[in-house]
Amino acid sequence: MSKRSSDSLHLLIKSLNRNEKRYFKIYMQNHIKHDNKVFDILFDAIDKQDEYDEKEILIKFKDKAFAKQFALTKTRLYDQILRSLDALYADSSVDAELKQDLHFVEILFRKTLYKQAEKLLYHTRKKALKNEKISSLIEISLWQKRLLEKAGYAGDAEKQLKDIEEHDNWLISQLTMQNDFWQLKSNLFSSLNKKGKTENQVDFSKLLAQKSSEINYEKLSVENKYLFHHTHSAFYFGIHDYENCYSHLTQNVKLISENAFLFKDEPNVYFSVLSNLIFICNRLGKNQEALTALSQLKNVQQIFDISNNEDLQIKHFNMLSSAEITLYKLTGNYEEAFKSLEGIESSLQRFREKLNPTRKAFYFFNLSAVYLANAKFNQALKWCNELLNDKTIDENENIRSYALLLSLLIHYDLNHTDYFPVIVKQLEKHFSPKEEIPLLFSAFISFAEGAYKNDGRPKHKEYLTTLLNTLQEIKNSGQEDLAFEYFDFNRWVNSRITGIPFSMQEN
Repeated sequence: MSKRSSDSLHLLIKSLNRNEKRYFKIYMQNHIKHDNKVFDILFDAIDKQDEYDEKEILIKFKDKAFAKQFALTKTRLYDQILRSLDALYADSSVDAELKQDLHFVEILFRKTLYKQAEKLLYHTRKKALKNEKISSLIEISLWQKRLLEKAGYAGDAEKQLKDIEEHDNWLISQLTMQNDFWQLKSNLFSSLNKKGKTENQVDFSKLLAQKSSEINYEKLSVENKYLFHHTHSAFYFGIHDYENCYSHLTQNVKLISENAFLFKDEPNVYFSVLSNLIFICNRLGKNQEALTALSQLKNVQQIFDISNNEDLQIKHFNMLSSAEITLYKLTGNYEEAFKSLEGIESSLQRFREKLNPTRKAFYFFNLSAVYLANAKFNQALKWCNELLNDKTIDENENIRSYALLLSLLIHYDLNHTDYFPVIVKQLEKHFSPKEEIPLLFSAFISFAEGAYKNDGRPKHKEYLTTLLNTLQEIKNSGQEDLAFEYFDFNRWVNSRITGIPFSMQEN
């Protein structure tokens, strides 16, 4: 038997927060009589395992009757957990409320209480229309037709039939547009994620223009207007047309701000749009607009309540801190970046265990870079070592090589040139024998080797000047643009030549 077997139940249990676990226990007591104790002990045993080990569970409960039908017991426990979550979150979103209302309509209909079903359906339809819930409106339309049939088309049936037809046509148009643009967007993102650029730009541009010409923008639902701008902004980003990308992003920010209640179940959409806008504003040199968008992202709780949702809090932290650090770094404003560190470190401490390795590496590196830029060398070294010593971060990650480079700069500032040979060796090892060492790394390796052999600061100025000239040539060539987004290496070298602190250097 596999040690892991099927770990679906384990994954579900481990995904539950404290409140959800507590509610499940109460739910079992109130709704499950026969298997209450069985589910309770099995739930707790699985919850204690960091990694699912079915063999260990079966050995532990070998004398229990449920162990003989363990697969069935697991399935039933899984089902009961989902039922408890369904009960807990029955009113947690508009979609959940509408599904519950439609279930009530079905119950009333089967009880032949058609008038009551019709009354409830009327109020459910109003709610669905207000919140533009297309999928629920389709089901509501089906119930309207069934109730009209049961009534024998009595009363103002002709008007009702006409209204239903017009509304169905509107629903079809919304679904058609949603499907067309969802397919366009998904194909686009598939290309961007795999290749980093839009493939078949001309064909995609023609298709996007064709689909856009076929719709009446003013008659679109808010969700479809969002999808329209989202698809266009992604396309223009993929072809580096940042002005048009900016135009569609700003329209989406306005759209969401004016219709916040429609996005209350997905505020992360707003986080994402603002984060993308900040990036694009920075690319276009629209620094004031970038700061305005950053302020909107900071004050997102004025529009959306995320205080009771840790998952959304983590997403907000990730997008806000990423945007904030990146904006200040790329504009050369390391003093403002330094002011933001206290809040970022506090949130990082809180959410650290729930961040993926790539995201952690981003924070460790940028905290180190900002501290280095502000001459806080010990703090810079602390965060740099956090990244280099974290075994969960892939050794082949690009950011690890830049962390080694950052380590070199920090040790230079701490007068630890005796560390240089070790760091140089690690850098050379990072790049495979078949992989040519990038020009920027080669330049720093040459500097480190020279500085180590001639451990005297006056002589270092000569090496630093050579390094600065080389870095400027690399930057001007445009061959390694990404490297200079990690850190302003030229500014660091120049500050060591002139003696003017990094933060006081002209950007």
